[in-house]
Amino acid sequence: MFTPTVFFEGLKASSPFMAYVGFIALFALLGFLIKFIDDAFDEGVFNKKVAVVLAPIAGILWALAMMATPISATILAAIMIGVLISGKLDNLAFWVVGVSIVAVLFFFGIPEFLLIPLVVLVIAAFLDELGNDFFDKLGIEDAVHPIIYYFFYYRLTLKLVLAYFVFFQGFSIIYLIALLAFSAAYYALGMYSSKATKKWGTRLGNSLEF
Repeated sequence: MFTPTVFFEGLKASSPFMAYVGFIALFALLGFLIKFIDDAFDEGVFNKKVAVVLAPIAGILWALAMMATPISATILAAIMIGVLISGKLDNLAFWVVGVSIVAVLFFFGIPEFLLIPLVVLVIAAFLDELGNDFFDKLGIEDAVHPIIYYFFYYRLTLKLVLAYFVFFQGFSIIYLIALLAFSAAYYALGMYSSKATKKWGTRLGNSLEF
């Protein structure tokens, strides 16, 4: 049966460079889509109807990325579970993303996971979400130290744990690069939406149709 796993392995065999570039680009696109949905509902910057339309696309792409390799499945599942147990699935679009992921995985088959890394990465993702939420409410002025504030603002626990698996447990560095690409796209759009909110307020969310 033709599956995304078979496709990715075939592409990697025929053109490793294109496979890795596509893999990194896919993670970056996921970061962009998730932030778009997040800021549409939390900040009112982007159009909520557009966010709901993008939600199943994000879910399908997320599931396809999970099926690329067992390690990508482990990383993306950890993020998803960490967000879920921290209560961050807090709007309709995110639930559509989650349902879409589950539906695609059931259609193609549940991918293989690495159990111990999955548990460790889930804990890291959960701590990131708790810390991010706590210090976001607290503000940098009241944080113990700016370094701690920015550590959780950029959700560095997961990245450091993944770096450990890359440098000491044999994971390919491509997974760390892909996660950094996800975060770069996520925070780049966040910077744009923050500036847009200051300039236009929530009016942008009522008019932006891209």
